[in-house]
Amino acid sequence: MSVGLPSSHFVDTNILIGYSVAWDSQSHPVEQYTSSGSFHEADHWASEAVLDEAEDVVNKQRRLSRQAAKVVFEQGNVDPGPDAEQDLINLVRSEFDDDSISGVLSLMEDNPHLFIGLTQSDSQRALIATISDLKNLFDKPSKFVNQLREGEEDFFSLNLFSSRPNSYADIYDSTFDDLDDLVENKADRDILLDSYHLLHSNGMSGLVFVTTDHGDILSVNDEIEICLDGVLIRSPVEID
Repeated sequence: MSVGLPSSHFVDTNILIGYSVAWDSQSHPVEQYTSSGSFHEADHWASEAVLDEAEDVVNKQRRLSRQAAKVVFEQGNVDPGPDAEQDLINLVRSEFDDDSISGVLSLMEDNPHLFIGLTQSDSQRALIATISDLKNLFDKPSKFVNQLREGEEDFFSLNLFSSRPNSYADIYDSTFDDLDDLVENKADRDILLDSYHLLHSNGMSGLVFVTTDHGDILSVNDEIEICLDGVLIRSPVEID
């Protein structure tokens, strides 16, 4: 156990995605965390909102991967050779105008054969086969989230927090306002408050909120810890 850290860990959505999605950019730091002594000695928590968000992420990436495959099938006229993979990645990136495609680009880097094969055939059967292969890739994270929800996952077993009140603003008042000023993403704000409410409702002496979210959480971790007394914010690589 990391010296001085509580034994209760509340895991953010990105930890579950990094664990179950092999090509996710967070898989390496999450693997470090799940290989640590602290992980195996801790009791793990997440809220229903975390599982809902993880399910939404998986479903969205599955849908976007199908769209990317269709783009490659219809427009992927690239020359075979060492640059073919990057040319297809650039093609897919150009078709989407936000960061939501980043997970699909990582998938393409990890499984280039699925997409390069689409440029070598004009048969709809090739597209159907690729979409089937993509479905199989996403079956693992989908199953993982479902098993967590049903309490059937052995390695990454979770205690599920399901007692979110109707309004945190009514309960925590100034704490809510201070956190709302700190955290731009309101879903992240409410998941942080899930961990804070769990801490107090279960009489815990302390709790570690584990996340890879630098933009909204880790970048203001000191301020969040002052706001949510008893909750410590940590990146998975900070826990050994």
